[in-house]
Amino acid sequence: MAEPTLPLGEFSRNRLDGWEHKSFKGETRYELQALDGDVVLKTESQAAGSGLFKERHIDLEKTPLVVAYCQPLGRAE
Repeated sequence: MAEPTLPLGEFSRNRLDGWEHKSFKGETRYELQALDGDVVLKTESQAAGSGLFKERHIDLEKTPLVVAYCQPLGRAE
């Protein structure tokens, strides 16, 4: 039996719908861009603390494991 999934983002469809930007110090730029055939979320900041947030109700009885994939691509020069 397959694990139930709960999609949080539709980056591959070039969409940031429902994501809210919160800044704690400074600003971070967010943009979707193509990389090796995928659409990824690119962030740029300089001594900043901020993030994108999306509030969702997750029934932990139905979806007990929440996994997020994140792969740093290195520092921009």
